[in-house]
This record gives sequence, structure tokens and C-alpha cells, in this order.
Amino acid sequence: MDQFEHSVTESRLVLISPHRLQTIQFHPETKTETDEPRKGYGMFFRPEFIGADPVNGNLLQDFPFFSHLNTPFISLEKNEVDLFTDIIGRIQHEYEDEHTYSREIIKNYLHILFLKAKQNYPDPASQPANGVSRELEIYDTFKQLVHSHFSEIKSVQEYAERMHLTPKHLSETVKKISGKSALELIHQTQVNHAKALLRQTSKTVSEIAWELSFENPEYFSVFFKRL
Repeated sequence: MDQFEHSVTESRLVLISPHRLQTIQFHPETKTETDEPRKGYGMFFRPEFIGADPVNGNLLQDFPFFSHLNTPFISLEKNEVDLFTDIIGRIQHEYEDEHTYSREIIKNYLHILFLKAKQNYPDPASQPANGVSRELEIYDTFKQLVHSHFSEIKSVQEYAERMHLTPKHLSETVKKISGKSALELIHQTQVNHAKALLRQTSKTVSEIAWELSFENPEYFSVFFKRL
């Protein structure tokens, strides 16, 4: 996972944010006759699912395991495994029942899960150096700034100035890490927020365009459809 390497073990929670580079390697020479297939749970959701909720605001800042600079792996004790299993079971129940308030209940259960994970997460400042590259630091800082200021800052140059970088250096670094240009990530963050507002609020397209600092709703509609 990015610059972190971990073996598959029991009682482990993994929380992966978008755009993290993942590789799974199988080592048949380490397998024994007594080994059994690993079992677990997986949940997948788009950032915009909880992005419109101010309580869940900026995941990168609120929860260290979502930062590209920190490991996404958390080792759990037996009682902690039972707790997370219970939360995941409640989420699954709401997802399958699809009641009127199931969507909001799931969002709140996810927030509880993240908070409990943060309780079990070691302080990043106390962890040994892990060889984080300058490029990953730049990318992570850029992502945090975009999540905090996407509604008022729309140009790569403005972000580069805040980070004391040239726009070219910022764009090349973001492209190398994520495969997308800096401008693409800015636009995608705006679109994700707009989608969340359209799905989860009663706001009109004009109101959303105004919130994202688009003076012309018609141009916003074209921008939205293009992405």
C-alpha cells in the first residue's frame, strides 16, 4: 500500500482512501498445509457519500489512516474485532433493509467506525520514519488543501502559491503519484461535492453552482456533464 508493506494476518482493519496505490503479492512458498483461507468483510463507498455531511468533513485531516503519509493498517484485539464486526453487521442490516432513514444511519455508523478506528490507531508522531518521499508529502498536502478550499480556489497556480511550489512542479508531482493532473483532481472534487448535494439535499442546480462559486449556472451544467 503506497510505501507500506504488510502481510495478511488475522484481526486487522484496513481503511483505504481513494488514489492509494495497492499491490497484492502471493508467496506460495510460505503456504503450509494447515493454512486456511482468510475471511473478512469489505465495504466500499464513494467519498461523496459522506462528503456532504459537515460532521465528516475532511477525512484526511480528521482520520490519520486516510492520509497517504500514514499506514492504513490497524491491528485489533479480540474484543475490538467483535466491536467492529458488530458495527459492520449493523451497516449491512441497514443497507439490505433500505428504510427511509437507512442512508443517514449508515453514514453515522461509518462515522462511529472511523472514530473507533482512530481510538485504536497509534499516534503517527510516535511511529518510526517510513521513507515517505517528498513527492507523497506534496501530493498529500495538495489533496488536503483541495478538500478544504475547492469551492473558492479553482486554479493550480493558486494552490502552488500556497505550497510555495511552481505550478509545473505541482502538476507533474500530482500526475506521477495519482495518474491524474492537478486540475483534474480539483475538478473531480468539485463534481463529487455537487453530486452529493444533488443526491442528499433539495438544493437546485443554481444553488449548488453558487455554492461552488460558479456565477453562471449554465456553464456549471456544462462543466458538470463534461466530467
